[in-house]
Amino acid sequence: MNCLSDREIQEYIDNEYSTRQFAEQHLQQCSACSHKEQKKRQFLDLVINEYNHLYTYSNIPEFKIPQTTFSGYKKIRTRILLFTATAAAAIIFFLMIAPQKLEMEIDANKPFHDQNLNIVIYSNSEEQLFR
Repeated sequence: MNCLSDREIQEYIDNEYSTRQFAEQHLQQCSACSHKEQKKRQFLDLVINEYNHLYTYSNIPEFKIPQTTFSGYKKIRTRILLFTATAAAAIIFFLMIAPQKLEMEIDANKPFHDQNLNIVIYSNSEEQLFR
């Protein structure tokens, strides 16, 4: 007697085997094929139960979006404001408090290392402060 192959047994379990009556008769007579069929059905039941168990969401809580706002914007605004105030104070200091004239005479036709540089600083009243 020719036994059923694993593929044929699986087709019988899946109801895809073309000669189902032949397979049923063979499984009633052959204990080895019947044992293979029972093992395959047990494995299939185990896979189906585990698959169904995966989609049981009883222990997983619902995800909630936190309602807090991002406080980083306040920190960023404070830093920008502090930087702007510092830059404005520096500009005011250099334009109002220490207004001085800086004079330099440079001949563009000579190399820089051959030139004598004289720097003269004047105050607001055109008084020479440094030479």
